[in-house]
Amino acid sequence: MSSYTEGLHITDNPACNEFMREEWGNFPRIQFDRKLGAELAPGETIDVAEKSLEEYLKYAGIPRDRWGDLSIVVTGAESSLYLRNRELGHAAINKTDSQGLDVVVKTGYCIDPDATLRHELCHVKDAIDGKIDLQRADLLYRLGASIHRKDLRIQAAALNTLGALAYVCGMYFNSEELKEVAISVLASNNVSAAALLGIHLKGYYHNPCEERAREAEKKGEWLSYAFVRRISAESENEIASFLSHPWTSVQTGGDDHKVRAMQKAARRLGLSCYTTTDPEEVKMLAKKEAERTCCGYAKSARSAAPVRSRSIVEVIDKKVDRFMARADTAIRNGGAVIAVVPDSIRSIGLEEFGKRYHDVEKGYY
Repeated sequence: MSSYTEGLHITDNPACNEFMREEWGNFPRIQFDRKLGAELAPGETIDVAEKSLEEYLKYAGIPRDRWGDLSIVVTGAESSLYLRNRELGHAAINKTDSQGLDVVVKTGYCIDPDATLRHELCHVKDAIDGKIDLQRADLLYRLGASIHRKDLRIQAAALNTLGALAYVCGMYFNSEELKEVAISVLASNNVSAAALLGIHLKGYYHNPCEERAREAEKKGEWLSYAFVRRISAESENEIASFLSHPWTSVQTGGDDHKVRAMQKAARRLGLSCYTTTDPEEVKMLAKKEAERTCCGYAKSARSAAPVRSRSIVEVIDKKVDRFMARADTAIRNGGAVIAVVPDSIRSIGLEEFGKRYHDVEKGYY
Protein backbone atom coordinates (compact mmCIF):
# COMPACT_ATOMS: atom_id res chain seq x y z
CA MET A 1 0.00 0.00 0.00
CA SER A 2 1.49 3.33 -1.05
CA SER A 3 1.11 5.85 1.75
CA TYR A 4 2.31 9.17 3.05
CA THR A 5 4.01 7.82 6.16
CA GLU A 6 7.09 7.15 4.06
CA GLY A 7 7.99 10.85 4.40
CA LEU A 8 6.68 11.95 7.80
CA HIS A 9 8.08 15.15 9.24
CA ILE A 10 6.97 17.90 11.61
CA THR A 11 5.64 21.07 9.97
CA ASP A 12 5.62 24.65 11.20
CA ASN A 13 1.93 24.26 11.92
CA PRO A 14 1.85 23.44 15.67
CA ALA A 15 -1.45 21.57 15.31
CA CYS A 16 -0.45 19.14 12.59
CA ASN A 17 1.95 16.53 11.38
CA GLU A 18 2.27 16.61 7.62
CA PHE A 19 2.73 13.57 5.46
CA MET A 20 4.72 14.51 2.37
CA ARG A 21 6.68 13.22 -0.56
CA GLU A 22 9.56 15.09 -2.22
CA GLU A 23 7.04 17.20 -4.14
CA TRP A 24 3.32 17.57 -3.67
CA GLY A 25 2.83 18.09 -7.35
CA ASN A 26 -0.77 17.87 -8.45
CA PHE A 27 -2.00 15.91 -5.45
CA PRO A 28 -3.85 16.83 -2.24
CA ARG A 29 -1.90 17.95 0.79
CA ILE A 30 -2.48 15.60 3.76
CA GLN A 31 -2.16 16.68 7.39
CA PHE A 32 -2.81 14.77 10.60
CA ASP A 33 -3.93 16.54 13.76
CA ARG A 34 -1.36 16.08 16.53
CA LYS A 35 -4.17 15.32 18.99
CA LEU A 36 -5.00 12.25 16.93
CA GLY A 37 -1.63 10.79 17.89
CA ALA A 38 -2.56 11.00 21.56
CA GLU A 39 -5.68 8.90 20.85
CA LEU A 40 -3.78 6.07 19.21
CA ALA A 41 -2.87 3.08 21.35
CA PRO A 42 0.85 2.26 21.74
CA GLY A 43 2.10 0.70 18.50
CA GLU A 44 -1.02 1.79 16.59
CA THR A 45 -0.83 3.93 13.47
CA ILE A 46 -3.20 5.68 11.07
CA ASP A 47 -2.37 5.97 7.41
CA VAL A 48 -3.74 7.19 4.08
CA ALA A 49 -3.62 4.93 1.04
CA GLU A 50 -2.60 7.06 -1.94
CA LYS A 51 -4.12 4.82 -4.61
CA SER A 52 -7.42 4.69 -2.75
CA LEU A 53 -7.45 8.46 -2.33
CA GLU A 54 -7.00 8.80 -6.10
CA GLU A 55 -10.09 6.63 -6.59
CA TYR A 56 -12.06 8.83 -4.19
CA LEU A 57 -11.09 11.97 -6.11
CA LYS A 58 -12.05 10.36 -9.41
CA TYR A 59 -15.33 9.07 -7.94
CA ALA A 60 -16.20 12.59 -6.73
CA GLY A 61 -15.51 13.93 -10.23
CA ILE A 62 -12.95 16.50 -9.08
CA PRO A 63 -10.86 17.65 -12.09
CA ARG A 64 -7.28 16.37 -11.92
CA ASP A 65 -5.89 19.89 -12.37
CA ARG A 66 -7.61 20.89 -9.08
CA TRP A 67 -6.24 18.05 -6.97
CA GLY A 68 -3.23 20.14 -5.99
CA ASP A 69 -5.57 22.85 -4.62
CA LEU A 70 -7.03 20.40 -2.12
CA SER A 71 -5.88 20.10 1.50
CA ILE A 72 -7.17 17.27 3.72
CA VAL A 73 -6.83 17.39 7.51
CA VAL A 74 -7.50 14.19 9.48
CA THR A 75 -8.40 15.00 13.06
CA GLY A 76 -9.24 13.05 16.20
CA ALA A 77 -12.59 12.46 17.82
CA GLU A 78 -11.92 14.38 21.03
CA SER A 79 -11.66 18.18 21.38
CA SER A 80 -10.71 18.89 17.78
CA LEU A 81 -9.61 22.42 16.90
CA TYR A 82 -10.84 21.93 13.36
CA LEU A 83 -14.46 20.86 13.87
CA ARG A 84 -17.42 22.06 15.87
CA ASN A 85 -19.08 19.84 18.43
CA ARG A 86 -20.59 16.69 16.82
CA GLU A 87 -19.32 17.70 13.39
CA LEU A 88 -17.82 14.79 11.46
CA GLY A 89 -16.27 16.87 8.70
CA HIS A 90 -16.56 19.97 6.59
CA ALA A 91 -15.32 21.60 3.38
CA ALA A 92 -14.29 25.24 3.08
CA ILE A 93 -12.36 27.72 0.95
CA ASN A 94 -8.76 28.16 2.12
CA LYS A 95 -8.40 31.39 4.12
CA THR A 96 -5.15 32.42 2.42
CA ASP A 97 -5.67 31.02 -1.08
CA SER A 98 -8.94 31.63 -2.89
CA GLN A 99 -8.22 28.65 -5.17
CA GLY A 100 -7.47 26.37 -2.22
CA LEU A 101 -10.08 23.96 -0.88
CA ASP A 102 -9.85 22.59 2.66
CA VAL A 103 -11.48 19.36 3.79
CA VAL A 104 -11.51 18.19 7.43
CA VAL A 105 -12.36 14.58 8.30
CA LYS A 106 -12.85 13.19 11.80
CA THR A 107 -11.76 9.67 12.74
CA GLY A 108 -12.15 7.66 15.93
CA TYR A 109 -13.79 4.56 17.38
CA CYS A 110 -17.05 3.78 15.57
CA ILE A 111 -16.60 6.71 13.15
CA ASP A 112 -16.37 6.03 9.42
CA PRO A 113 -13.94 8.65 8.00
CA ASP A 114 -14.15 7.14 4.50
CA ALA A 115 -17.88 7.94 4.34
CA THR A 116 -17.21 11.45 5.62
CA LEU A 117 -14.50 11.93 2.98
CA ARG A 118 -16.90 10.92 0.19
CA HIS A 119 -19.51 13.32 1.61
CA GLU A 120 -17.14 16.30 1.82
CA LEU A 121 -15.52 15.68 -1.57
CA CYS A 122 -18.99 15.89 -3.08
CA HIS A 123 -19.32 19.38 -1.54
CA VAL A 124 -15.92 20.25 -3.02
CA LYS A 125 -17.12 19.16 -6.48
CA ASP A 126 -20.27 21.26 -6.06
CA ALA A 127 -18.13 24.25 -5.10
CA ILE A 128 -15.93 23.81 -8.18
CA ASP A 129 -19.04 23.55 -10.36
CA GLY A 130 -20.51 26.70 -8.78
CA LYS A 131 -23.49 24.88 -7.28
CA ILE A 132 -22.66 26.05 -3.75
CA ASP A 133 -20.69 28.90 -2.21
CA LEU A 134 -18.55 27.49 0.60
CA GLN A 135 -17.77 31.00 1.84
CA ARG A 136 -21.36 32.25 2.02
CA ALA A 137 -23.74 29.48 3.03
CA ASP A 138 -27.28 30.87 3.38
CA LEU A 139 -28.68 31.54 6.84
CA LEU A 140 -31.35 28.82 6.66
CA TYR A 141 -28.69 26.21 5.81
CA ARG A 142 -26.45 27.28 8.70
CA LEU A 143 -29.36 27.22 11.14
CA GLY A 144 -30.53 23.83 9.89
CA ALA A 145 -27.02 22.37 10.18
CA SER A 146 -26.73 23.54 13.79
CA ILE A 147 -29.91 21.70 14.83
CA HIS A 148 -29.67 18.03 15.79
CA ARG A 149 -32.83 15.93 15.69
CA LYS A 150 -31.64 13.79 18.59
CA ASP A 151 -31.35 16.90 20.78
CA LEU A 152 -34.81 17.99 19.70
CA ARG A 153 -36.29 14.62 20.68
CA ILE A 154 -34.59 14.68 24.08
CA GLN A 155 -35.58 18.29 24.74
CA ALA A 156 -39.18 17.73 23.65
CA ALA A 157 -39.49 14.55 25.73
CA ALA A 158 -38.06 16.25 28.83
CA LEU A 159 -40.27 19.35 28.60
CA ASN A 160 -43.37 17.31 27.77
CA THR A 161 -42.71 15.10 30.79
CA LEU A 162 -42.29 18.12 33.06
CA GLY A 163 -45.42 19.72 31.62
CA ALA A 164 -47.43 16.54 32.14
CA LEU A 165 -46.22 16.26 35.74
CA ALA A 166 -47.14 19.90 36.35
CA TYR A 167 -50.65 19.25 34.96
CA VAL A 168 -51.05 16.20 37.21
CA CYS A 169 -49.97 18.29 40.20
CA GLY A 170 -52.53 20.95 39.21
CA MET A 171 -55.24 18.32 39.15
CA TYR A 172 -54.10 16.87 42.48
CA PHE A 173 -54.07 20.25 44.20
CA ASN A 174 -57.11 21.43 42.21
CA SER A 175 -55.16 24.40 40.86
CA GLU A 176 -56.52 25.74 37.58
CA GLU A 177 -53.62 28.18 37.34
CA LEU A 178 -51.04 25.38 37.50
CA LYS A 179 -52.92 23.38 34.88
CA GLU A 180 -53.06 26.38 32.56
CA VAL A 181 -49.31 26.92 32.94
CA ALA A 182 -48.65 23.25 32.17
CA ILE A 183 -50.82 23.38 29.04
CA SER A 184 -49.06 26.56 27.92
CA VAL A 185 -45.62 24.97 28.41
CA LEU A 186 -46.64 21.84 26.49
CA ALA A 187 -48.08 23.83 23.61
CA SER A 188 -45.15 26.24 23.29
CA ASN A 189 -42.65 23.38 23.54
CA ASN A 190 -44.31 21.40 20.76
CA VAL A 191 -44.60 24.48 18.53
CA SER A 192 -40.93 25.33 19.13
CA ALA A 193 -39.78 21.75 18.46
CA ALA A 194 -41.85 21.59 15.25
CA ALA A 195 -40.42 24.91 14.04
CA LEU A 196 -36.83 23.86 14.72
CA LEU A 197 -37.38 20.49 13.04
CA GLY A 198 -38.83 22.27 10.02
CA ILE A 199 -35.75 24.52 9.82
CA HIS A 200 -33.46 21.48 10.04
CA LEU A 201 -35.32 19.52 7.36
CA LYS A 202 -35.87 22.43 4.97
CA GLY A 203 -32.58 24.24 5.44
CA TYR A 204 -30.20 21.31 5.82
CA TYR A 205 -31.48 17.76 5.43
CA HIS A 206 -33.42 18.36 2.20
CA ASN A 207 -30.93 20.86 0.82
CA PRO A 208 -30.02 19.61 -2.71
CA CYS A 209 -26.29 19.75 -1.94
CA GLU A 210 -26.71 17.66 1.21
CA GLU A 211 -28.89 15.16 -0.63
CA ARG A 212 -26.23 14.76 -3.32
CA ALA A 213 -23.51 14.38 -0.68
CA ARG A 214 -25.45 11.69 1.21
CA GLU A 215 -26.07 9.85 -2.06
CA ALA A 216 -22.35 10.00 -2.92
CA GLU A 217 -21.50 8.81 0.59
CA LYS A 218 -23.81 5.80 0.25
CA LYS A 219 -23.07 4.82 -3.35
CA GLY A 220 -19.31 4.99 -2.81
CA GLU A 221 -19.24 2.19 -0.25
CA TRP A 222 -17.65 -0.11 -2.85
CA LEU A 223 -14.47 2.00 -2.89
CA SER A 224 -11.33 0.74 -1.16
CA TYR A 225 -10.57 2.21 2.24
CA ALA A 226 -8.71 5.52 2.09
CA PHE A 227 -7.87 5.53 5.81
CA VAL A 228 -6.27 2.59 7.59
CA ARG A 229 -5.87 2.40 11.37
CA ARG A 230 -4.05 -0.61 12.77
CA ILE A 231 -1.04 -1.88 14.71
CA SER A 232 2.02 -0.64 12.85
CA ALA A 233 4.02 -3.11 10.75
CA GLU A 234 7.02 -2.63 13.06
CA SER A 235 4.92 -3.51 16.12
CA GLU A 236 2.92 -6.42 14.68
CA ASN A 237 5.64 -8.87 15.72
CA GLU A 238 5.66 -7.57 19.29
CA ILE A 239 3.16 -8.80 21.82
CA ALA A 240 3.36 -5.54 23.81
CA SER A 241 1.29 -3.64 21.23
CA PHE A 242 -1.52 -6.21 21.42
CA LEU A 243 -1.44 -6.33 25.20
CA SER A 244 -1.74 -2.55 25.46
CA HIS A 245 -4.42 -2.07 22.81
CA PRO A 246 -7.89 -1.73 24.43
CA TRP A 247 -9.72 -3.59 21.65
CA THR A 248 -7.53 -6.71 21.36
CA SER A 249 -9.42 -10.01 21.20
CA VAL A 250 -7.68 -13.33 21.85
CA GLN A 251 -8.76 -16.66 20.33
CA THR A 252 -7.46 -20.21 20.07
CA GLY A 253 -6.85 -22.01 16.80
CA GLY A 254 -7.46 -25.70 17.46
CA ASP A 255 -5.05 -26.92 14.77
CA ASP A 256 -2.71 -25.63 12.08
CA HIS A 257 -5.49 -25.37 9.48
CA LYS A 258 -7.63 -23.20 11.77
CA VAL A 259 -4.64 -20.99 12.65
CA ARG A 260 -3.82 -20.37 8.99
CA ALA A 261 -7.50 -19.67 8.26
CA MET A 262 -7.61 -17.06 11.06
CA GLN A 263 -4.41 -15.44 9.83
CA LYS A 264 -5.72 -15.31 6.27
CA ALA A 265 -9.05 -13.86 7.41
CA ALA A 266 -7.23 -11.13 9.34
CA ARG A 267 -5.10 -10.29 6.30
CA ARG A 268 -8.17 -10.18 4.05
CA LEU A 269 -9.86 -7.68 6.35
CA GLY A 270 -6.68 -5.68 6.97
CA LEU A 271 -6.67 -6.49 10.70
CA SER A 272 -3.62 -6.67 12.93
CA CYS A 273 -2.88 -10.25 14.03
CA TYR A 274 -0.35 -11.87 16.41
CA THR A 275 0.18 -15.63 16.72
CA THR A 276 2.03 -17.38 19.53
CA THR A 277 2.56 -20.71 21.27
CA ASP A 278 4.91 -19.36 23.94
CA PRO A 279 3.50 -20.30 27.40
CA GLU A 280 4.30 -16.93 29.00
CA GLU A 281 2.79 -14.96 26.12
CA VAL A 282 -0.26 -17.23 26.08
CA LYS A 283 -0.84 -16.54 29.78
CA MET A 284 -0.55 -12.77 29.28
CA LEU A 285 -2.98 -12.89 26.37
CA ALA A 286 -5.35 -15.10 28.37
CA LYS A 287 -5.50 -12.45 31.09
CA LYS A 288 -6.00 -9.75 28.47
CA GLU A 289 -8.97 -11.62 26.98
CA ALA A 290 -10.47 -12.31 30.42
CA GLU A 291 -10.25 -8.64 31.37
CA ARG A 292 -11.77 -7.61 28.04
CA THR A 293 -14.78 -9.90 28.41
CA CYS A 294 -15.33 -8.76 31.99
CA CYS A 295 -14.89 -5.03 31.39
CA GLY A 296 -16.26 -4.75 27.88
CA TYR A 297 -14.82 -2.83 24.95
CA ALA A 298 -16.15 0.57 25.97
CA LYS A 299 -14.58 0.59 29.42
CA SER A 300 -11.36 -0.91 28.13
CA ALA A 301 -11.12 1.76 25.45
CA ARG A 302 -11.64 4.58 27.95
CA SER A 303 -9.16 3.44 30.56
CA ALA A 304 -6.21 1.10 30.77
CA ALA A 305 -6.41 0.94 34.58
CA PRO A 306 -6.63 -2.66 35.86
CA VAL A 307 -9.79 -3.88 37.53
CA ARG A 308 -9.30 -4.16 41.29
CA SER A 309 -12.70 -5.35 42.49
CA ARG A 310 -12.23 -8.65 44.37
CA SER A 311 -15.25 -10.31 42.77
CA ILE A 312 -14.16 -9.26 39.28
CA VAL A 313 -10.60 -10.44 39.92
CA GLU A 314 -11.95 -13.86 40.93
CA VAL A 315 -14.01 -14.06 37.75
CA ILE A 316 -10.97 -13.06 35.68
CA ASP A 317 -8.83 -15.74 37.32
CA LYS A 318 -11.41 -18.41 36.50
CA LYS A 319 -11.64 -17.23 32.90
CA VAL A 320 -7.84 -17.29 32.61
CA ASP A 321 -7.73 -20.89 33.87
CA ARG A 322 -10.39 -22.00 31.38
CA PHE A 323 -8.66 -20.21 28.51
CA MET A 324 -5.28 -21.72 29.42
CA ALA A 325 -6.85 -25.21 29.34
CA ARG A 326 -8.25 -24.58 25.85
CA ALA A 327 -4.96 -23.06 24.68
CA ASP A 328 -2.96 -26.04 25.99
CA THR A 329 -5.21 -28.47 24.10
CA ALA A 330 -4.99 -26.38 20.91
CA ILE A 331 -1.19 -26.11 21.03
CA ARG A 332 -0.78 -29.87 21.62
CA ASN A 333 -2.89 -30.44 18.49
CA GLY A 334 -0.68 -28.17 16.40
CA GLY A 335 -2.70 -24.99 16.92
CA ALA A 336 -1.84 -21.65 18.50
CA VAL A 337 -3.23 -18.61 20.31
CA ILE A 338 -4.10 -15.65 18.09
CA ALA A 339 -4.61 -12.02 19.10
CA VAL A 340 -6.65 -9.84 16.73
CA VAL A 341 -7.37 -6.10 16.90
CA PRO A 342 -10.81 -5.26 15.43
CA ASP A 343 -10.62 -2.33 13.02
CA SER A 344 -12.48 0.44 14.84
CA ILE A 345 -12.01 2.92 12.02
CA ARG A 346 -14.06 0.76 9.65
CA SER A 347 -16.28 -0.77 12.34
CA ILE A 348 -15.03 -4.27 11.50
CA GLY A 349 -15.72 -6.20 14.67
CA LEU A 350 -15.25 -9.77 15.79
CA GLU A 351 -18.51 -10.92 14.21
CA GLU A 352 -17.29 -9.98 10.73
CA PHE A 353 -13.87 -11.47 11.44
CA GLY A 354 -15.49 -14.72 12.63
CA LYS A 355 -17.63 -14.92 9.50
CA ARG A 356 -14.64 -14.34 7.24
CA TYR A 357 -12.62 -16.93 9.19
CA HIS A 358 -15.30 -19.61 8.72
CA ASP A 359 -15.56 -18.77 5.01
CA VAL A 360 -11.78 -19.10 4.62
CA GLU A 361 -11.76 -22.35 6.58
CA LYS A 362 -14.41 -23.80 4.26
CA GLY A 363 -12.40 -22.79 1.21
CA TYR A 364 -14.62 -19.95 -0.05
CA TYR A 365 -11.56 -17.64 -0.20
